[in-house]
Amino acid sequence: MKGKINWRIGLWWAGLALAALLLATSPALAQSTITLDSLFGDWAGQANVTDPVGDAQNNKTDLTAFYWATNPNEETAYFMAERVEGSNAPAITLWLRIDTNNNGSYDDTGDRIVQVDYDPRNDDSTVDVSLYDGTGAFLSTIASGADWGESKNEGGQRVEWGVSFASLGIAPFQTINMQLVSMQGGGVSDSVAEVQWSPANALGWPLLILLLVAGVIFLFYQRQRLGRKK
Repeated sequence: MKGKINWRIGLWWAGLALAALLLATSPALAQSTITLDSLFGDWAGQANVTDPVGDAQNNKTDLTAFYWATNPNEETAYFMAERVEGSNAPAITLWLRIDTNNNGSYDDTGDRIVQVDYDPRNDDSTVDVSLYDGTGAFLSTIASGADWGESKNEGGQRVEWGVSFASLGIAPFQTINMQLVSMQGGGVSDSVAEVQWSPANALGWPLLILLLVAGVIFLFYQRQRLGRKK
């Protein structure tokens, strides 16, 4: 009888732990899937930081928000930048600086600079994404001529892009630091607050939940087995 009660208690605790984990992770899992299509409704509710208006060298390079996200079953980091409304939609160059080893420096060979050249046109946009290491050495072209931003007719404010974990040289759940800046004349015009993030391969969530439940059940099984030996 005692063994049955222990099993019931173990399963009850496993269920409670599972419910707590699901409650903790459900906001992230409930977000829309990010699609690079120059439509930005799927960014609603995603993690982001905002930046004050008027702190850039000029209006066209004045950033107002930076978003980041991952999709289920993908090892790609997605990003979105927004600048001041009414900037007349000129071309803009952004640098996403990534401290991949989380050591406080962005200048190491293993670090990354993702350069985004966004040029809004009347009815569409062209977005070029290039990848460099922390020293500025060119690594690869991620995208060329993609229509991943708002057109001039749409306001020319927002642009999105994605980079695979492999290109960034990171693994799922690895902690990184990152900062988005806008460029002007070879220097920084505006910068958004530094962000620390652990990009999740969403395949990991079901595995973590399964391991948690299995671990709790195994713990109570061991306790019951040792109790019988006594």
